[in-house]
Amino acid sequence: ETSWMGMATAYREYLIEKGVLTRITAEEVSDKMPVYIETFGTVETTEKIASIPVTVDKALTTFDQVKTMYDELSAGGVSNINFKLKGYYNGGMYSTVPYKLKWQKAAGGEEGFENLVAYANEKGFGVYPDFDFEYMQMSGMFDGFSQKDHAVKTIDDRYSSRIMYNPATQDYSTYGGLCISPSAFTYLFEGLDKNYSKYSNSSISVSTLGYALNSDFDEDDPYNREDSKALTQTVLSQISEKYENVMAEGGNAYTLGYVDHLLDVSLDSSRYALT
Repeated sequence: ETSWMGMATAYREYLIEKGVLTRITAEEVSDKMPVYIETFGTVETTEKIASIPVTVDKALTTFDQVKTMYDELSAGGVSNINFKLKGYYNGGMYSTVPYKLKWQKAAGGEEGFENLVAYANEKGFGVYPDFDFEYMQMSGMFDGFSQKDHAVKTIDDRYSSRIMYNPATQDYSTYGGLCISPSAFTYLFEGLDKNYSKYSNSSISVSTLGYALNSDFDEDDPYNREDSKALTQTVLSQISEKYENVMAEGGNAYTLGYVDHLLDVSLDSSRYALT
């Protein structure tokens, strides 16, 4: 079929033939169909303390509330649940890079995360803290990130930022964060792994590694998109070797051999006619 779906079907069959994908049976679909729930951690907000405005972290969802959600869903007969935890570390929803790791106190802190993992292992549900290796949303002192060494540069030697559409202002902004050079992925993961591997959790979410592919025009250390693809595969290979369950978003073809769960997979084309 000469359509977007026809192309996707043909490519899926090719990946199955090559052993990258495995077709599941009807019984597996009915018995093991997973439920994915994305929860949000902490945000900064302003509260008045003794009539003085103070910036504080506010939890949208705590680690204990994730356990409560599981209890209520499982009591209702829902099984095979996987929780994606977004914004629970290094500053919350607008976090620093995943190199050092500090759980947000407002969400329950390190003890809260350890208790959640222990509970998940006991009950048999998935906990996937989400780490973004592609974009730096907030900078912090001694967070392991160097703008000079780790940020993507444009062809005219400027630092490159992700452009995000803001539905509130109906305009585009660069608040999405600096693009991280693909050469820094392994460095960031190795730093994160030293901190994250001490928890008894075999699951991890790497979000944007599943779909983002940025070139880097740094004059001293340039990387084109093929280079970026290779470096992304390298770090995904390291992650999949270390962690039993890997979650990502989107799912470019070269990621399929390394991830176990894909969210936000495109079900149709963009329908752009020319670009």
